[in-house]
Amino acid sequence: MPAPSPDAAAPRHLFPGLPLGFEEPDSRLALSRRTLAMAAENPALEPLARGMAAWTWQRDPLSQGTCRLLLEAGQNGPACGETANVLAQRLDALLSLPFPADDWQALMQSGEHALVLRHLLPRLRTPGTGAAWLARTWDWLMRLGRADLPRDMLEATAWEPALLPLRDRLLAEWTFFYAASDEALERIEALGECFGHWRLLAACEALTHLGRETEARERLETLWRRLPWHPHLTLKLHALRHAPAPARDASDAVVLLYSWNKRDLLRATLEGVAGPDLLGARVAVLDNGSTDGAGDMLRQVRERFPEGALEIVSLPVNVGAPAARNWLLSLPRVRAATHAVFLDDDVVLPKGWLARLLGTARAHPEAGVVGCRIVSASAPVCLQSADYNLLPGRQGVESFPGFPENIHLFDNTASGLDLGLFSYVRRTLSVSGCCHALRVSTLDTVGDFDLRLSPTQFDDLERDLRANLAGVPVLYDGGLAVRHVQHSSLARAKSTAAVGQVLGNKVKLECLYDQEQIKSLAESGLDRLWDDLAVKERELRAETASA
Repeated sequence: MPAPSPDAAAPRHLFPGLPLGFEEPDSRLALSRRTLAMAAENPALEPLARGMAAWTWQRDPLSQGTCRLLLEAGQNGPACGETANVLAQRLDALLSLPFPADDWQALMQSGEHALVLRHLLPRLRTPGTGAAWLARTWDWLMRLGRADLPRDMLEATAWEPALLPLRDRLLAEWTFFYAASDEALERIEALGECFGHWRLLAACEALTHLGRETEARERLETLWRRLPWHPHLTLKLHALRHAPAPARDASDAVVLLYSWNKRDLLRATLEGVAGPDLLGARVAVLDNGSTDGAGDMLRQVRERFPEGALEIVSLPVNVGAPAARNWLLSLPRVRAATHAVFLDDDVVLPKGWLARLLGTARAHPEAGVVGCRIVSASAPVCLQSADYNLLPGRQGVESFPGFPENIHLFDNTASGLDLGLFSYVRRTLSVSGCCHALRVSTLDTVGDFDLRLSPTQFDDLERDLRANLAGVPVLYDGGLAVRHVQHSSLARAKSTAAVGQVLGNKVKLECLYDQEQIKSLAESGLDRLWDDLAVKERELRAETASA
């Protein structure tokens, strides 16, 4: 099969923000609708519009908006085939029926799961409308973390024959996130062509989890040929074909952790750090004034590390995250190292994590910061953070009406179910501080973490902003996924005081940089993303054409 032609990609002047990402649901639907409208005036865009509509619907077939998009795109012939057209028409009709959306939203958010299920189950069993009730509640069911529940609700639903392919698609999704990879692969590959794009992506990931990398790459390449305009597919396929060589020795690195009153989480994290995956790296842990017995635990866990490999710093008070990080960076063994690798105190590390992180860093010696993909620690695996980039102009939602906010980040589908679309490598504005490596030789150029952002929040982002302004690249490698037990302090903020602390640090962050600095970073960053995408697309075309 020939490689996609150069004009198969989305025109840069018509889709300026496309390389930021296409997987945020509202943005994906809005851009697909806009492309469809443009195609009505410019027939040359018709294949692109139909491809976007097909992908958008297959990613979220339970949305009335995506159903209507697919039907509109298929007015001159079904965009995903006649079966998809029938599914979309029927589900659109069902979702048009009256539904007490506000009442159900409040009920699902109440935490009374048993009450929700007691009310939901008889509605799912009602012939003719059961599928509509499942569509309204499927995402909630999937995210509860109860492996049996989504499958049981699928089986309880009264499915009419026309919607059976949708049932199979949802069952395949459930197996992907909750079952073993071999079972998931069998379910996924049995899907019909109406979900062919989603099938190829999900099969690629299942095969990757099974260690069948060649087959995974073949599935992804087939999907990329179908949808060559999709930035994540281009980036992901390029990363699979150009994976960095893993580091075999990490004796020039120091792994750094700091913690306050999270003794048991810290113990589990350190037990994951210890072992052969450490590759000879040293470890330093700062106990940030804990009162929960973390000090005694650290002395006990020292036995899991080679003699002299674990350094413990105990402070009498909590000095906050920026100061803790700076204290660790000031240690003599850190200043003598090549890389300082920060880890949060509540992570679950995959096999070979440090080899991958340092392998990427050594393949890109120009990078002063290298980070990775952060996902939830329990099923279903959700994306917590990928690469962060600035939205050009003031396009984001302002935290303070009337306050001139300039720093708006594209969050790249944070909290979305993770299908592996963010496992690519590229230069970015910022990466998560949950797991990132700093090149020690750049510490003097970029500087320490800003103490004004104590006790925590935005201090890692601020330092990455400074690195970019100093010409020190920040690199994201989503091929490494680290599981994070807790979410960010921003997501966990519940009390008025906690929210105020987060918002206060946002005000501080805004006041550290003027509008021109942020504008320059946003514009140059977007240009760099486009250039990177174009280079990787050309390389893939050349490689696949000669294969």
